[in-house]
Amino acid sequence: MAAAAGLALGLSLGTGGCATSGPPAPPRDAWTRTELFFGLSRPGEPPVSDEEWKAFVAEEVVPRLPEGFTVLSAAGHWSDAAGGHDEDSRLLLVAHPEGGDVDRRLEEIREAYRSRFHQKSVLRLDSPAWPRPP
Repeated sequence: MAAAAGLALGLSLGTGGCATSGPPAPPRDAWTRTELFFGLSRPGEPPVSDEEWKAFVAEEVVPRLPEGFTVLSAAGHWSDAAGGHDEDSRLLLVAHPEGGDVDRRLEEIREAYRSRFHQKSVLRLDSPAWPRPP
């Protein structure tokens, strides 16, 4: 019994330095997950159609993100001084290494959408992403 207690104490003392706090450090090849939210409503016009969206993706997104991306259909809600608004939208997901010119390309996509479809904004969210090793 005393030996078991001694072993338990030794194990607890030996593992005391193994505790860590906070999230793990990102790998040296850090990646970012970028989400762009495209509202389909337009002031004084019909919503952006599926055909218009597909043309936008083909003309503006594919040439700027040939490495790949994902598009999801979404239903959103937002509020302003006039009240709450429900709006169909598209969510563009892009996982990319940090650095390079991807930030410029993403901003060009946002500006192209705002201009083409008369939007006030295209929301952009960036968060760390750690791809699994091969």
